[in-house]
Amino acid sequence: MKTNAMKVSIEREQVKVMEAARMLGCCGGTVRRMIDRGFLTAHRMPGAGLRAARYIPLHQIRDIVYGRRAFGRIDQAAEAGAGISWRTGDWFERDAILQQKAGRLATILGPDPVLAVLAKVGVPRIDACNPEQQRTLNGHLLRLAGYSGQSRTTAWRRQKAKAEAREVGVEEWMMQ
Repeated sequence: MKTNAMKVSIEREQVKVMEAARMLGCCGGTVRRMIDRGFLTAHRMPGAGLRAARYIPLHQIRDIVYGRRAFGRIDQAAEAGAGISWRTGDWFERDAILQQKAGRLATILGPDPVLAVLAKVGVPRIDACNPEQQRTLNGHLLRLAGYSGQSRTTAWRRQKAKAEAREVGVEEWMMQ
């Protein structure tokens, strides 16, 4: 029987996704899904960009390895007042970018269109957005700035969604 003993120096407080995967005995994709679904928190170093390595607090990995951590969602724990926040380094970086975009649009178009977008998203201020509302707000601000949705990336995503819908339709038809 093989055991996965955690060998991490004491002074480290955070680990990268692949290190966490090695400690947990799973693949990096599993750890990323745990982050995306809210079972683990992760952040990027400030100013490193959105494609930089994500870091996970080491105590969360230790708690999972030693069986002390229940797989409760981070946002549920935060709502219960556990002192946990979903405001990671990524959130702060996206918040700063959204603040800049909104500020530029407000100087060009005036504050009313930006306030209308915030009302549409359902938040009083930009810094009150959760990560999902940040994505929605970013889309609304882009459309307000005149983005038409005709980029190559958007076209590729639409083609991919149509192909997946066709595959689902074929599978459902074959099951009947």
